[in-house]
Amino acid sequence: MKLYSKEEARHMLCRYHNLDGAELLCGKRGVEKIIQRIHSIQYDSLNVVARNADLVLQARVKDYSESVLYDILYKEHKLIDGFDKEMCIYDTKDFARFQFVQNEYEKHALPTLKYRNQTGVLNILDDVRDFVEKHGKTSTKDISIGEVKESRWGHKKLSSAALDYL
Repeated sequence: MKLYSKEEARHMLCRYHNLDGAELLCGKRGVEKIIQRIHSIQYDSLNVVARNADLVLQARVKDYSESVLYDILYKEHKLIDGFDKEMCIYDTKDFARFQFVQNEYEKHALPTLKYRNQTGVLNILDDVRDFVEKHGKTSTKDISIGEVKESRWGHKKLSSAALDYL
């Protein structure tokens, strides 16, 4: 078994993640290629300096812009935001690989809905499914069913929480 020095290991990891810029990854194709390599990027919608996914991709892909990720996620639907260990962005081709994570998330979702005072979600799941079946790909801004009057955290619309739950 070969042992690597810290410097060799550092070099290999920087190369693998393209943090050294050795591989010229550009624009949309560059984003798709790096996602295939690293598989998921933690999603964080907070934008203090920039969103986490944008920082990760900007460090690895030349000519990256937020609109590139937006297009791949929400127009082309080649990527999806869903649960890995946390909320992440990953390739839609990997969706089936996350079945275990989805099953585990489902076990913990009810206590979370209770804590957030969003259990009304369970009463509108069929309505939300019907809306998605009728209208196709749907984001939280496209649907508005129900309201959460007193929530500790999370969505104010039940339909938004329902989409997360589903």
